[in-house]
Amino acid sequence: MTIVIFILVISAVVLLILICVLVLQHFYESMQKKSQVTSPEDAAALSRNAKVQAQERFIATLEKETAALQKNLQIQAQSIQTTFTKQLSDMTNTQLKAYDQALATVLQKTLKQMQEVTVKSERQRQLTEQLVEAELAKSKKAAQEVVDKKVAEILVSYLAEVAGDLDYQQQKDYLFKSLEANIDTIKKDIEHSV
Repeated sequence: MTIVIFILVISAVVLLILICVLVLQHFYESMQKKSQVTSPEDAAALSRNAKVQAQERFIATLEKETAALQKNLQIQAQSIQTTFTKQLSDMTNTQLKAYDQALATVLQKTLKQMQEVTVKSERQRQLTEQLVEAELAKSKKAAQEVVDKKVAEILVSYLAEVAGDLDYQQQKDYLFKSLEANIDTIKKDIEHSV
């Protein structure tokens, strides 16, 4: 905006200088013609003719310079507008590139952090899975030991009841018969103890 005002001021100064030159030229020509005049009537006629001619030249020159000034101002305004548009576009493109770069950097950091979290999470899952499996195996073994102990106690109590005062062969036969006869009861006792 200040460039346009500056150009307008310069153009106005140039126009004033042209007007001064024309006035001086007119004054100089009228002085020359006065020196060539011989009679006062001729001098008055020459003076009127010189004034008319000077006014016509002044108006013609003024119109010509005004048209040239307007054309020059239009060209300068277009040039300023083009320069302003280009600078604004360049500035916008620069800002957009910086924004794109910042966004890409943030995206890369975020993806990297997400990958790190995923890896840590997978490690933690595997560790937890191993701990659970180990604890489950311990619990299973402890439960099996309890079941084995209970089954042994149940069998021993049945054997003690059955064996009583029989010899080994008799005990064996009696045992098998007794176990076969009480198999359902033994199964129920084992299931309840587990």
